[in-house]
Amino acid sequence: HSFIHSFIHSFIHSFIQIVDVDSGSSCEVGREGELWVRGPQVMKGYFKNPEATHDALPMDGWLRTGDIGYLDTDGHMIISDRLKELIKVKGFQVFKTALHGPTSNFVLGIPGCPC
Repeated sequence: HSFIHSFIHSFIHSFIQIVDVDSGSSCEVGREGELWVRGPQVMKGYFKNPEATHDALPMDGWLRTGDIGYLDTDGHMIISDRLKELIKVKGFQVFKTALHGPTSNFVLGIPGCPC
């Protein structure tokens, strides 16, 4: 597989997990699910919008990114799709098919690493 969508470096004190979209439980290595991130770079919530905050941050500071992916056996996180068809880019609604290259261009944490 291609490592174009793989993130292997971590921010300090950052964590990732792949979560089953239907059950909300953590996925095993190799199984696709939604990417959740937690760390000091994650927002606290939406201004005066507790419902949107709860949807985006369902528990303990974990942010639902809307990215679909999986962890391979080497610990690489592979982005394979988006949960929704529309993505907000600089305030505009854009179809995910209109984007070229990786849909996420940032570095994430290593699973379970208290770096």
